[in-house]
Amino acid sequence: MGKIENESEQVTCKQHPDEKTIWQCDDCGVKMCKKCTSIGFKYKIYCPECIKKIDTTADKLVYPAGVGKRIGAVVFDIVLLAIINIFLFIVPIFYFNPMLTVTMFTVSFIIFVLYFTVFTWKMGQTPGKMAMEIEVIKEGAPSVGIFNAFLRFFLDNLIFLIFVVSIISFYSSLASGMGFDHIGSLNEFFTEFNRYGLTTSTKLVLWILAALKMLDCVIIVFNKKRLSLHDIWANTRVILSI
Repeated sequence: MGKIENESEQVTCKQHPDEKTIWQCDDCGVKMCKKCTSIGFKYKIYCPECIKKIDTTADKLVYPAGVGKRIGAVVFDIVLLAIINIFLFIVPIFYFNPMLTVTMFTVSFIIFVLYFTVFTWKMGQTPGKMAMEIEVIKEGAPSVGIFNAFLRFFLDNLIFLIFVVSIISFYSSLASGMGFDHIGSLNEFFTEFNRYGLTTSTKLVLWILAALKMLDCVIIVFNKKRLSLHDIWANTRVILSI
């Protein structure tokens, strides 16, 4: 878009019928003539309506990030967190201890929460989003803010939260009941957890949340702003870092 070089594409301007269009908005695609109010910003051309999308306080352009970049950012972040978690779970894997295992899961979850919340709050980007050159913004605000950063994380990761809480609850029930004598490894712990720790209602909720996560990808594709469900509820957007 930008300057319309091909004369065959230069049509009569709707606002000024005596002029031909020579510019095209890089955002919405509307065509403008030399009399129209067109705004140049960071080597691009915008119409008056689209320039309003620019957060002049933070000096950012608002271009929605696509599904591919968002998935790439998530994969990057998960791999990075997995590397960190390897060090947390080395001991429970080779020397099983129920208390230590649940403690490591709790610590892992706290790291998970802080990683996504603090990076989004302070920088608008996790390392994964930095690698993919995308960032999170809050609609109508210069920065995301800690509340919206946490709300966005919470809504996006309910499935993980329920899973960790279920593990802690399962541990508590074992500690106050039959004990741990029949569990001798991490694999046996999770076998028992799957059998007794996850109730039918909890499994149903997890399946529903998993379905919503899949639906999220579809919703992102089919709306202009590329908003996910947690973006809509947290009043945030993921955009390209330009």
